[in-house]
Amino acid sequence: MSFTTPTFVIAAVTSVVLYYLIPKRTRPYLLLAASLGFYLAGGWQAMVYLVGCGLLTYSASLGIDAVRAKIEDSSRAKFFCKTLAAGCIFLCFGLLFAVKYWDWFAVLTADAMLKLGFGAPLPTLELIVPLGISFYTFKSVGYVIDVYRKKYPAERNFARHLLFVSYFPQIVQGPISRRNELMDAIDNPSPDIALNLKCGIQTALRGYLKKLVIADRAAVAVNAILGDPEGYGGAMVLMAILLYSIQLYCDFSGGIDMARGISLAYGVEMTENFRRPLFASSLADYWRRWHITLGSWMRDYVFYPLSLSKPLIKFGKFTRKRIGGKLGKILPTSAATFAIYIFIGIWHGASFKYIAFGFWNGILITASLLLEPLFLRVKEKLSFIGIGAWRVIGILRTNLIVVAGRYLTRAATFTTALSLFALLFTNPQFGRLFDGSLMGLGLTFEDWIIMLICALALALFELAEEITGKDMFTLIDERPAALQVAVIAAVLIVLVVFGIYRGDYIASEFIYKQY
Repeated sequence: MSFTTPTFVIAAVTSVVLYYLIPKRTRPYLLLAASLGFYLAGGWQAMVYLVGCGLLTYSASLGIDAVRAKIEDSSRAKFFCKTLAAGCIFLCFGLLFAVKYWDWFAVLTADAMLKLGFGAPLPTLELIVPLGISFYTFKSVGYVIDVYRKKYPAERNFARHLLFVSYFPQIVQGPISRRNELMDAIDNPSPDIALNLKCGIQTALRGYLKKLVIADRAAVAVNAILGDPEGYGGAMVLMAILLYSIQLYCDFSGGIDMARGISLAYGVEMTENFRRPLFASSLADYWRRWHITLGSWMRDYVFYPLSLSKPLIKFGKFTRKRIGGKLGKILPTSAATFAIYIFIGIWHGASFKYIAFGFWNGILITASLLLEPLFLRVKEKLSFIGIGAWRVIGILRTNLIVVAGRYLTRAATFTTALSLFALLFTNPQFGRLFDGSLMGLGLTFEDWIIMLICALALALFELAEEITGKDMFTLIDERPAALQVAVIAAVLIVLVVFGIYRGDYIASEFIYKQY
């Protein structure tokens, strides 16, 4: 059941009404019922994975607490706790690997297996990929690690644990919440019903506007151009990648806004997942603003353990002694950073293009650390340019790098991405941008205008947030009540006329739903 269907909207509104009609102590169970009902709408097979992940992490966390309570010898207790946590993590990620990556791995190694004389190639499993499996797997594994680290005790109520794992607003594409953040918000929701509904509606409307009016229109043009890249030429392909960058941001952040809006309507505030990434002044800054919860998960559960591991500590001592200087100091950290981006690339899917995407970001961020002294010297010599101008230059440079990387994520394969990029030099056809070809991509002139106006309005609104440091609610609340009503009414009209009831309109699936 997609967030953009009338059935979901009716079900969500009904659940919000019921939420405020029932006693407070039973509200978490209503949220659990709504979450399981939402997930069950996608098929009972996917539910098996979800409940299985919940049972596995619930049992492992209880086992860790039980070991600590019964075994007095700290070293033995630590060994058994580490074994339980590691076993749980292995099974969770093993299932994720089997579902998302095994078939790709089996096909990839088939020829090599035969040449080495191992007989028949590995069999493919052709398993269904359950909705949001990466998101709830990462969330659940993070919970087990936190229990192992004694951040909080294990949850003894399975229903509450299953609610944490399956909370429906964030099951499709995140955010990847921590157990204490989400469950504290559910246990202590905002008591101001009017404010909850106001904030929830405002946030959800922004999400629906991003998705239905901007992202789904951009998708039409992107698909048309990339369906025949040789015919359209490199310039049109570049425009398609630019549009895809807009589509991806509005699709992903729009879905998160819908999820946060629904959750806010219950009085439950979820973790922020985007912080105006278009205004990032460096690639590292961009990834701190984009999919924030995935980045923080990687930092806490992969980067820190890796950078503090004995092999990397030894490597750091070696590089400082043998290489010295700045390079010797940053190589160990850079190695851990590089590994994180490869991991993030693989998280996106089973394809060499995603591995290349991880390398692309890892290489650039590592290079920026190495070249930082040079950048600082150049900046000092060009100090007359001014801080504001430097920031604009940084933002433009960062977005250029990000757009270049989108060739990898949008193309079907790694080699296709290279060929699409090469078209800009071998077959640019710049004239196609001005000869009316834009009107032959499945969008009318009206579609182009409404998409560009809404995208510009969104950019200006986020610019105001960036400059003032105030969030959407504060900026809106500071305006007169009449203006607030007028803005919301305008958004509703645009959404209904140019989104929901647009002629021949078909809502596309969320891009990150597949993860």
